[in-house]
Amino acid sequence: MALSIRLLCVLTSVLLVAGCAHGNVFELLNPKSNQATFCDVMNKRGGPIRWNPNDTRITKEQVDEINRAGVRLCGWGKK
Repeated sequence: MALSIRLLCVLTSVLLVAGCAHGNVFELLNPKSNQATFCDVMNKRGGPIRWNPNDTRITKEQVDEINRAGVRLCGWGKK
């Protein structure tokens, strides 16, 4: 019993230290395998979003915000 508690404490400490060094314990335990990135998804569907003149102001602002992220993260508009 004492050995299993000690082992559990050591394992928890190792994961905590590794998580602090890595930034996220859960990523260490569950590495990404088949997750698409924002750029993967958006580029596959054609890149930047185009809004319609009939869209609401809020919708246009949201589209512009997404497209700014695409410029920053995916290099849209850069040659």
